[in-house]
Amino acid sequence: MAALKPPMNNPQDSGFSPELLAQIELETKMLQLQEMKRSIKEREDAEEQVRLSRQAGVEATKVAMREQAAKQANCPHLKENGRSHLAGQYDNARNLVLICQRCQRKFVNNEAPTHLVQGIMEMVGGPQ
Repeated sequence: MAALKPPMNNPQDSGFSPELLAQIELETKMLQLQEMKRSIKEREDAEEQVRLSRQAGVEATKVAMREQAAKQANCPHLKENGRSHLAGQYDNARNLVLICQRCQRKFVNNEAPTHLVQGIMEMVGGPQ
């Protein structure tokens, strides 16, 4: 059985020429640099993907908000039978909070038109 050689502490002891050792060191550094560049590119790509995803989420939220505002602006807040589509209650601060059950528009205190509030006040609950 062949005896194992101890690890070389000094590359000069390897028996390779200094030019070959320099070439090996240069190629090793080039490979390390390539790996670092690849890693940086992957991280930048991932960050860009997150940024684009966030931007898409913001745009989707803006579209949804515009659609909701248009829905609320065009809603008569009345049922087909002509009765109010509002429901609500008083909160702890004694604010009257009414919500249209069709478009979810919120009316606080005297914001709701009076023709919508008439006839529903006896059904409004909450702290008295």
